[in-house]
Amino acid sequence: MPDVSQIRKAAVRDVSGILDLQTQAFLGLASTFYSLDLMHEVLREVPLFSVDLIDEGHYFVLEGPNGKVLGSGGWSQKMPSYKSAVAAAKPTFGRVAITRSVYVHPASARQGFGRRIMQHIETDAIDHGMTRMTMTATLSGMPLYRRIGYRVTDKQCAVLESGARVDLYGMEKSLIGESARAA
Repeated sequence: MPDVSQIRKAAVRDVSGILDLQTQAFLGLASTFYSLDLMHEVLREVPLFSVDLIDEGHYFVLEGPNGKVLGSGGWSQKMPSYKSAVAAAKPTFGRVAITRSVYVHPASARQGFGRRIMQHIETDAIDHGMTRMTMTATLSGMPLYRRIGYRVTDKQCAVLESGARVDLYGMEKSLIGESARAA
């Protein structure tokens, strides 16, 4: 069956579908790396998505033929709100885009959708003059990000209000040269 999914800019009408997707993806794909109790605690304390990303115009959804949101992701130059819980959080300056809230529905995982979303995000960032992408990655996302050229810059630890700790990793990729490859 041919892939008839499409990537488009997210709209406010997508928020409910994005939040549902992200919760299912977080619980379904991170369970190999984090305990279910810890994942539920993260979901209670840490917003996975912020509507201001849609307002910035650099957040996208990958939509299936039935209109269902199969994946989402974007970038911003604004620091995510969860960064206050991360001990090693470093501000970004200049032409640096921060990859934000990239998720793929568990039923659509391992079908190239994550890669497509990331390519779309990177192209949009390049088109807007960004020269580097950074992110805070969960353990479940790291294999994809490494395959598409991101490198680990540091290990981070988010400390939740309860005192629970979540291992995360700072990652980055230079976009210089990516625009020539995309052309």
